[in-house]
Amino acid sequence: MKGTVNIVTTTDGKTSEFSRQAECTFGLNSARICYREESASVQVILQDGCVDILRKGDYGMSLHLVEGETSAGTLEMGGKAGELCIAVDRIGYSVTAKSLLLKLQYAILFGEEEKQEINLRLYARGDNSEEK
Repeated sequence: MKGTVNIVTTTDGKTSEFSRQAECTFGLNSARICYREESASVQVILQDGCVDILRKGDYGMSLHLVEGETSAGTLEMGGKAGELCIAVDRIGYSVTAKSLLLKLQYAILFGEEEKQEINLRLYARGDNSEEK
């Protein structure tokens, strides 16, 4: 169903927020949100408590996030690809037949001691006008 996604991200004490039109699918403890971000397409997929973030466009990114785990993601820019090490502290979510509220707390790890902590809040809702 057509809808809207709002994303608020806090990194290093700085907050950014944006809204986009989206294609939304909501299921039992699952959701798929697809939207355009400038020159890229982005998918956020919630399934079995895990979150996949896939981005294709000016740069590519593939993340598989599992609460309490550290995993490798990929980042591709200018025809070159590399791995990102992501430590996930928390995945919280609520899914209804027409909405998703998703909260992520994770860190991108740079070596042994450096990291960038990220808090992301995503709210997606379907457009009720399709039912009329």
